[in-house]
Amino acid sequence: MNNSPIIVALDDVDIEKLLKLSANLSDYVFSFKLGLEFFSKYGPDGVLEFTKKNYPIFLDLKLHDIPHTVYRSVYELCKLNINMLTVHLSGGLDMLLAAKKARDEVDPNVKLLGVSVLTSLNDTDLERIGFRYAPLDQVKNLYKLAEDAGLDAIVCSAWEVKSLKKDQQNIEFVTPGIRLEKEIRENQISDQKRVMTPKQAFEAGSNYLVIGRSITNSTNPIDSCKEIYNSFI
Repeated sequence: MNNSPIIVALDDVDIEKLLKLSANLSDYVFSFKLGLEFFSKYGPDGVLEFTKKNYPIFLDLKLHDIPHTVYRSVYELCKLNINMLTVHLSGGLDMLLAAKKARDEVDPNVKLLGVSVLTSLNDTDLERIGFRYAPLDQVKNLYKLAEDAGLDAIVCSAWEVKSLKKDQQNIEFVTPGIRLEKEIRENQISDQKRVMTPKQAFEAGSNYLVIGRSITNSTNPIDSCKEIYNSFI
């Protein structure tokens, strides 16, 4: 399954448990996602525990600050031998260009991903924040920033991918908010709001699917990976 598009979200802070899970799943996934909760506890040294074992790591910190701060942060983070890193597209073009400059200087092989609209937000949430647009239109605006900055991929829900795919082929799509059909039917989607099944997301044009508890909470994570993979391939 070396061509697997599955990114497993390691949403836990027990590093020994996560290292063991990664060892078991490394042949069945594209990457493992470590987020802010993990990084807050273990920092760069925790990330290195994975990358020194050659586990591909998607570091999902969603950097969002002034251009100089993001430049320095990306410069240091890209030294950790990760394969993906996120920045918030709403940080603006100058910030995104600074991030790309730092990435290019340290390790051009790290995919730089622009986060658009979190999958935990819907129309009502965006309106309350003060955005004038519905999620699809907001993602389209942010996609243009990712394109102008020369980023490698955009992070958005699978709901937006099909529409965006019609007009471009250069940027990849990484889609969180992936839930199994049974989980959606039984409303077991946690704090996600814009969700799709793996099959629906892949057919919509997603390049990578971020899947967490559907795999990590399974009694047999390897079988769950295989089952998800076989559902859309």
